[in-house]
Amino acid sequence: MTDDEAFTCQLSEQDVRRRDENDRALAAELAGYEWEDDRHAVLTFASRSDHLVREFVREESGCCSFFDFDIRDTGDAVRLRVSAPHGAEQMLQALVSAFQG
Repeated sequence: MTDDEAFTCQLSEQDVRRRDENDRALAAELAGYEWEDDRHAVLTFASRSDHLVREFVREESGCCSFFDFDIRDTGDAVRLRVSAPHGAEQMLQALVSAFQG
């Protein structure tokens, strides 16, 4: 199995449409992001978006189980650290890019 086969999103087209509204709402709450390296990114959202972040992680864990998510509520923001295994760097880049509009 190649990395491309191992690291593919399992969302159906119907699921993509269903999630689109929530994902757009979460993207609107993005305050910033930073790359720790090519396999780790930290996205920072407004603190009021905690429920949207948690819903995103729940949904994303079901379709892209190779990602590892860590949610931290700092009081004034919600920080979502996303880790990808070796070979899934492009999938992580696509996930981060999706939040940038």
